[in-house]
Amino acid sequence: MAEEEFGFTHPMGGLTIPCTQDTFIHLTSLLQ
Repeated sequence: MAEEEFGFTHPMGGLTIPCTQDTFIHLTSLLQ
């Protein structure tokens, strides 16, 4: 469900999200 709502894709077991690198770093820092 998250994949459809937020555009998450998992090619070859990876994780790709449609956002800038700065946004990605910010989001990952919130998860830690």
